[in-house]
Amino acid sequence: MISWWGAEEVALDSGRLLIPSRWRSEVSRLYALPWLPHQPEYIKLFSPQRWARIDEILRHIGLADREKAYIARLLSFSMEELQPDKVGRIRLPQRLLDAAGIQNRAVLVGFGDHFELWSADRFFTAIQQIQVDEKIIQELGI
Repeated sequence: MISWWGAEEVALDSGRLLIPSRWRSEVSRLYALPWLPHQPEYIKLFSPQRWARIDEILRHIGLADREKAYIARLLSFSMEELQPDKVGRIRLPQRLLDAAGIQNRAVLVGFGDHFELWSADRFFTAIQQIQVDEKIIQELGI
């Protein structure tokens, strides 16, 4: 079972992201989406296992449920399948980078079975604005 945790500040070279060495051996393919397609702050990069679960859900959405069908179309339109090269780099489409405001510096955050790829500036601004509720920390058992 894949378990990606932690964060790494990374540099992008011509839209290519070098997967950090601690995760590289576990990355055979990623499925990328700006999240959410209509309000992107970052790019979500899903493992094949996680994408398979999402794919199964999307396949069972009927056209009668207009809102869910709309979301399925947005996800289908936005998704990109990415495969690392021999060195461990993935090329991110410019439209995804633009949507997330990512230029040269980014932060790759491991989140269990997926990654979030943030613009470094947006990420550090968002982290500074987080206010943690002690009750939630206790509920999580941390």
